[in-house]
Amino acid sequence: MNDLLGKLEETIWSIRGLALLSINENILYIHHANIDNSYDEKKTKIYYIIKIGETMNYNILRENDIRGTYPQDINKEIAIRVGKAYGTYLKSHDEDSCIIGHDNRLSSEELNSGLIEGLLSTGINITDIGLVTTPMLNYACITRKEQNGIMITASHNQKEDNGFKIFGKDYLHLRREHLEEIYNLIKTEEF
Repeated sequence: MNDLLGKLEETIWSIRGLALLSINENILYIHHANIDNSYDEKKTKIYYIIKIGETMNYNILRENDIRGTYPQDINKEIAIRVGKAYGTYLKSHDEDSCIIGHDNRLSSEELNSGLIEGLLSTGINITDIGLVTTPMLNYACITRKEQNGIMITASHNQKEDNGFKIFGKDYLHLRREHLEEIYNLIKTEEF
């Protein structure tokens, strides 16, 4: 394992510049490192995590949403993870409910089921408004005075894609720093 770790570290140093590898409980973490090769686990950006027996394409974690091709990048297991991460995020911000909806893509009902499973596992109360457009989800959030919501959609992207638009304060898309909190939970699975 140490030989493999050494070879990976050489490769990553040459590709990414400064990086540091660590292994904890069969999970390989690739971190940004300080100039002296040190890093602070709480403050360090995690570039990639490799969990033995599982892979996840972290490129689906976009600037404003979570989006990818179904079922390669986005599937029920990812939806469960997104639900758990969003539920954990809401709880950490003293919130306990959200509204969810989905579009008419063929994969949306399966993703909806996974999202619900993940959210419920964290104790979040859910109002599932079913098949709707994104403006209809926004309207439901406003009329029910519920700022937190997730819309399962890939918007204007091709039919093979799907994803999650996440809403929060003032009924708007979550700001980047809040999405980063959720993305970190998705990556580390600290639900």
